[in-house]
Amino acid sequence: MLNEKEMVTFIFLFFFKGFLGHWRANKGGVELGERVFRMARITDLLESIRNCVPVNNGISAGTHAYIRHDAFIMRNMLAGVFALALVPLVLAANPGANLFGVLSLGVLSLLAPVGLYLSRSGNSDVAHLLQAAVIATFVTGISLSSGGIGSAAVLGFAVLPCEAALTGTRRVIVKTALMAGFCMAGIALAQMTGLYDPASFAHAVSVPTPLLATVLIAYGIALALEFERINSASESIVRERDYLFQVMAGNVLDAVSLHDRAGNVLFATPSIGDILATESRDALDDGLFRRVHVADRPAYLKALTDAIADGEPTGVEFRARTGAIDAKAGAGNPSFVWLEMRCKPVEPVPGRSDRIVATTRDVTAKKHHEDELCRAREKAEEAYELKTRFLANISHELRTPLNAIIGFSDLLREQIYGPIGNDKYIEYAQLIHDSGDHLLSVVNDILDMSKIEAGKFQVLPEPFEPLPVIRECIDMTIPQAQESGVSVKHDLGPDLDCITADRRAVRQILINLLSNAIKFTDPGGVVTVSARRTGGRFLLSVSDTGIGVGPEDIERLGKPFFQADSAYSRQKEGTGLGLSVVKGLAELHGGELRVSSEIGVGTTVTIDLPDRAPAEPVPLNGAKAGTDSPTPGQGTQDTPRLTA
Repeated sequence: MLNEKEMVTFIFLFFFKGFLGHWRANKGGVELGERVFRMARITDLLESIRNCVPVNNGISAGTHAYIRHDAFIMRNMLAGVFALALVPLVLAANPGANLFGVLSLGVLSLLAPVGLYLSRSGNSDVAHLLQAAVIATFVTGISLSSGGIGSAAVLGFAVLPCEAALTGTRRVIVKTALMAGFCMAGIALAQMTGLYDPASFAHAVSVPTPLLATVLIAYGIALALEFERINSASESIVRERDYLFQVMAGNVLDAVSLHDRAGNVLFATPSIGDILATESRDALDDGLFRRVHVADRPAYLKALTDAIADGEPTGVEFRARTGAIDAKAGAGNPSFVWLEMRCKPVEPVPGRSDRIVATTRDVTAKKHHEDELCRAREKAEEAYELKTRFLANISHELRTPLNAIIGFSDLLREQIYGPIGNDKYIEYAQLIHDSGDHLLSVVNDILDMSKIEAGKFQVLPEPFEPLPVIRECIDMTIPQAQESGVSVKHDLGPDLDCITADRRAVRQILINLLSNAIKFTDPGGVVTVSARRTGGRFLLSVSDTGIGVGPEDIERLGKPFFQADSAYSRQKEGTGLGLSVVKGLAELHGGELRVSSEIGVGTTVTIDLPDRAPAEPVPLNGAKAGTDSPTPGQGTQDTPRLTA
């Protein structure tokens, strides 16, 4: 049975724990709270509880939720520890104490596990409901021990919705209020039905009204201070976030804006004013839309509506007018800038229509650079066309006299119309014939290379046996080899069956390679032709024992007009176009040219071709392959040529 002194102690402990907890959590009350706890010599216990039960539920420190959770955890842990510590003290001081009241005090110690639950789970709603259940059980026990529904302790049920108000959640407040109402109704119903008889507590005591009023006032003050602390912390957080937002929005170079479905600007960062050379407020509502160039407005609106309709980011580039756009300013020539806008739909918010967040940047310099590149490309294409037409004219203008020179020199050399009478004339006629033939070969190479680079060299793949073509090319170059004192050998694989390629191109590739190899091989040297098929590829190689090429020059072989021996005193004639034509023809077939060489040892050039060439020629250096018909004498003729 509780006496009056014990009753006052329990009630004062319950409400004073909340008061000290609020002051302890309040920044302004830290010093006072520390003094009180230090006077009670429990500072070490307080810090131990805080270290053992941190706010460890994923909530960032310094946030509003963190402050509320920390205060809740400390209040409940302290109250639970004190309540549990008082149970043996009460039993020791008064062995005849009311067991029901002592058990009610023991229930209050369950507040410590409630604080521990919030520390681990972070579920504030459930934690407050558990706290309300513990307090309701405690108040119910005290009420039953002090007279039932007529006890002043029943007013303690008002604590439940007040504590729940600290969560800021309406559903928790309603649930705790219902819990308090059910407990009061249960006490009254038990008393009315006779299940509970206050008279059975012979030594029942009443709670003094002045004491209850004092405790409730103290609790109200503590609760008001807690609300003030939460509001102050919230305002501080809002001010900090607003400051950070102002710093970010004021210093970001790109403009960030919020639009509705119609394209109206609901919000824009100050940088929009810098981009448009005006005040940022001038871009709000339809201000930005009115600045968009009339021709670009459909694309501008389409980007916004597509972002909402598809739910995916979109982008658009448009021109926007800068400066003032009033009637007076509109008299002059308007100035426009190019803007790039990236739009992203915002997650739907209840009660609001669709929104789009857009990031806009000035890309005027980029557009000017693109225009300059476009103009430069047009000029380059125009120059390329001029070069093509020039080479076509050269083809006509040079071939006719060269054919005449070569033909008449043959007549003189063969003395068709009678003897000349002097061997010097025959020698000179031979020199004229050789020079004309060499010049015609150079012209052919130049025109071939031009057509290959322009993508107008026609490749006509057809199935054929490569072995006869290889032997034919070797036979054609035998006279040149004999004249240079070079022997030509071959190493042909056994599986040289049918391949699909342009027969004329393969013949020209091999003739060019053989001519170069013979030309750069000293007398007594050997030139070897090899052919293999492996893995769906056709490998054609020409090796020589000539002068070789240095490693620094191998990467540049195959470029037009490049020669490894480019000194003025070089002994070998040529323009450096032979390998470039070979490389171009190989790439048109989807193949490649590989060179391995060592100075003083020799060179091996390998052409790697697919055994089935593509139906359409592969573009060379990004040029679009054409289907122009081959011009006779421009490198596609059937007559073999010895190139430089």
